[in-house]
Amino acid sequence: VKETGLDHPIQVVASDNACKSTDEGALMMGIGTNNVIKVNFDIITPRELVDIIEKNKIFMIISTFKIANDGTVDTLDKFSKIIRKYKIWHHIDACQGGTALFSSTYRYLTDMFQDAHSITIDFHTCLNLNQQCSLLLVKDGEQLTNCSSITTPFQSGRKTDGFKLWLCDQLDDLDVHATALFERYIESDEELSDQS
Repeated sequence: VKETGLDHPIQVVASDNACKSTDEGALMMGIGTNNVIKVNFDIITPRELVDIIEKNKIFMIISTFKIANDGTVDTLDKFSKIIRKYKIWHHIDACQGGTALFSSTYRYLTDMFQDAHSITIDFHTCLNLNQQCSLLLVKDGEQLTNCSSITTPFQSGRKTDGFKLWLCDQLDDLDVHATALFERYIESDEELSDQS
């Protein structure tokens, strides 16, 4: 069941260097890891993506935006018409490189965020904040509310996690901090490239 999933005839297309949480999410949803189709978005052609979509029941495409390890940034510009035509949810995993969004120097790199339906950023990873401090940005929040909200007579969750980010901005210039950390990611990537 771990690999094949339950009885879900749906698949996800994900970057071949996607975070392990992609497979973990497939397990939690009962989709199974075999239904996460990993591709290299730099190499795959639009025709090949259309073939994958037409031969499967793809409901989501997950690309990455990170400057760590191998420095990969998946740009799906060449696939944007296909994603819209087939009405596929596009999620960007910006857990590591999302720092650029808060840097006036590097914000231009996040222009592609505008085409995504959702984006995740882990501030405990990219801003070195204490665990857990993550952000889920959704283009159409009502869509998310309609499919996953539950009314309860009590409050739950970890709403104070956002306080860490707010406090970081109050105590330290978030723009300067984000720029410095993003540059450190770029330097680390260049050092790794030089060693290989």
